[in-house]
Amino acid sequence: MMLKFFRRKHVAIDYDSREVRLVVFEYVRRQPVIRSLHSADIPEGADSTDASSLGGFIRTQVEELNLAGARAVMCVGRSQAVLKSLLLPVDVASDELASMVQYQVSRELPFPAGEAVVDFSRGVHWDTAGAEAAGEGTTVLAAAVRLPVIDSARQICEEAGLTLERLGLRPYANLRAVYRSVRCEPHQRLLLVNITADEAEIDVMCDESLEFSRAAAVTAGEDRQGPDVQRAVSEVTRSLQSFNAVRPGAEIDVVFVAGSTGLEKDLAAALSEALSVRCELFDPSDGFALRTVEATGAFGAALGLAAATGQQEPLPFDFINPKRPAPPRDTRRIKVMAAAAAVVVLLGAGAIGRMSYMDRRRADVKTLAGKNKTLLAANKKLKRLRRRVEAVEKWDNDRTGWLDQLTHLSRTLPKAKELYLTGLDFSPGKAALTGRVTDSATVSRFAKRLMDMPGYEVRPKGTGAVKDKFGYPMQFSLEVLISPQAGSTATATGPATAEVN
Repeated sequence: MMLKFFRRKHVAIDYDSREVRLVVFEYVRRQPVIRSLHSADIPEGADSTDASSLGGFIRTQVEELNLAGARAVMCVGRSQAVLKSLLLPVDVASDELASMVQYQVSRELPFPAGEAVVDFSRGVHWDTAGAEAAGEGTTVLAAAVRLPVIDSARQICEEAGLTLERLGLRPYANLRAVYRSVRCEPHQRLLLVNITADEAEIDVMCDESLEFSRAAAVTAGEDRQGPDVQRAVSEVTRSLQSFNAVRPGAEIDVVFVAGSTGLEKDLAAALSEALSVRCELFDPSDGFALRTVEATGAFGAALGLAAATGQQEPLPFDFINPKRPAPPRDTRRIKVMAAAAAVVVLLGAGAIGRMSYMDRRRADVKTLAGKNKTLLAANKKLKRLRRRVEAVEKWDNDRTGWLDQLTHLSRTLPKAKELYLTGLDFSPGKAALTGRVTDSATVSRFAKRLMDMPGYEVRPKGTGAVKDKFGYPMQFSLEVLISPQAGSTATATGPATAEVN
């Protein structure tokens, strides 16, 4: 009974311009347990874009629920965050990863990095799987949210009499709620369309990973539900086209529609018809052991925040407590300690110090030898690629009309009764011929016929006697050099006819 009395309550907060949604939960045996769900329409006097005004309204709800002083978790909408997939070197130390992420992502943000909070998550998210396949490295997904958004969340909680503990990202909160509430087959791809009063968040999920997320401006008005539904269908279709550009051939298996705007049923029917996919209204009641509550689908993000607040399965991003670079070391203290250690080594254990030094150097040599071996293997691949590129460039620069030259050589060759070829090899600017012949005079006549034409030079490579089952007593080898002056030598005069020599 005492433990129950002192058990601290937590509240997950999600809101749009019309409604605030609160999920009250607490920990039982270190696991979050949902106690109640509450929603309240924002009155006309309160402004959802003003942190002080919205915080004051939430304070009235907090006081009614006896939640003053509770710890709060909130989330940032997809439209307020910039996501960037990064591929970092594979051997980056854990204490250096945050510094490297900060450095690399600062060059890709549309605003100065100092104006935002950046957090990151290792592993496969977003399109980092494609990045990992493109080359060896450590894949991370970085998320940046501008400081005014963070400050607004802090002020809302402060005005409401709450302590902001975590600030996550809504698509990942929805992801956690969906996979806790929906039974999925392996590799089954889900589409969640979360409709609020201001926008629609469109999330593609597969195997408990977020593959794609986009926010679209879709307002839900009571007097124009038809146009709003069509606008939402159009935005979903456009989002899936963008997703298919990243993941060609990927298909959606099930669509879930969440929200409490009144558009959800019509939107689910319209999406089912437009996409030819099963569409359902998202209901997390069974997954969170909730009693029947109207429009529970609108609480998906808040429920996901509550489920992920525990230390065992936190959301990948927390903009209140982001992963930051390690503070710089106190170099003066390190220098003093190093000097003291050096004195001790010199006075008491010079020999041991020398042996230790040599062991470290040997270890360094071994490490460098391993890296050198790896680089040599990579260099071999690059050399092979360079040779292929050079070969392609040679062929590209060579302007010889090989079809014409092959036709010309075929016409110039003596009859098959006198000579036949056993080998023919083309390379830029020349052709190598080998074969069998009845006598050396036949080869000389063939070479002279070519030499008499402009642009041809013949280099004999040798002749010799050979046993041939077809009755050709000699073998020959020669090289024909073909210059650009040779020009086109073949002219079509009619249909080709077979000639038997």
